[in-house]
Amino acid sequence: MAFEDVAKRMQARDEGGYGGTPTIGSGDTSGAGGQIALGLILLVIGIAITAVTHGQASRQGGTYVVAFGPMIWGAVTMIRGFIRLGG
Repeated sequence: MAFEDVAKRMQARDEGGYGGTPTIGSGDTSGAGGQIALGLILLVIGIAITAVTHGQASRQGGTYVVAFGPMIWGAVTMIRGFIRLGG
């Protein structure tokens, strides 16, 4: 990318003609429902993995997996979706 291209993009941004990444509160709610749904799915998957492995460990003995990765990622994704929806 040449310097002229960068200068043109900066000028367009300063004049309001730049369609860059939307920020929180910009009114762009597209994709909010999808983020909320994806977050909910990840949260449920994490809870299900934890519940199934805990059930097996309590019956047969041993250890179980607390799948906090999908649960945290799902919660964060849902929160981002709700923020986008409310913005």
